[in-house]
Amino acid sequence: MQTKTVNTVLETIYTRRAVRKFSEQAVADDVLGQLLDAGRMAPSAFNSQPWIFRIVRNPVLIQQLSSAIGHYALKEVWKNGPRAVISAIRSMFHFVRTLRHHHPHDHVFYGAPVVIFIAGPRNSEWAPLDIGMCAQNIMLAATALGLASCPIGFGKYITHTAYYEQLKLGPDEIVYLSIAIGYAADTPPVTSRITDNVQYID
Repeated sequence: MQTKTVNTVLETIYTRRAVRKFSEQAVADDVLGQLLDAGRMAPSAFNSQPWIFRIVRNPVLIQQLSSAIGHYALKEVWKNGPRAVISAIRSMFHFVRTLRHHHPHDHVFYGAPVVIFIAGPRNSEWAPLDIGMCAQNIMLAATALGLASCPIGFGKYITHTAYYEQLKLGPDEIVYLSIAIGYAADTPPVTSRITDNVQYID
């Protein structure tokens, strides 16, 4: 029985994908609640549990957020100089290669019916790590429940948009990450993993 459980956990880890094309199927409240509960089970420094969740399900607002965040991200690329532009070009080549697996119009949240913004205390040394583990729990739980997900680092740029106030965060709190959640309209293939980055110190 224990082996079966372990195999199920590993299968969930290995089958999770960053999905960039979602269907319009809604995510039920109880399912969304299970995802948040999974996130809350993540470890955190000193058991601080720093995560703060803001859930957006209004499709019009999600599209507005996508547009505003996308415009800000593009400005940041140009502002940060040639190296950032070159990095963006490399990302664009990857984007073009995988275009058929992307939502045709929404290139930030990919048409997801739910976006989870995860915030935490500003200027915290450990909160980014804790929130990353929380996000991974949410995404693995989504896979286990038949949903799809995609971590969106650009989500933190909501701070620089006119929509930020709608999250109703305090002055000492900031968005670290967002996750697009929904049912997959397309699942990308497995990408290769780097394996030559291990050294055993015996």
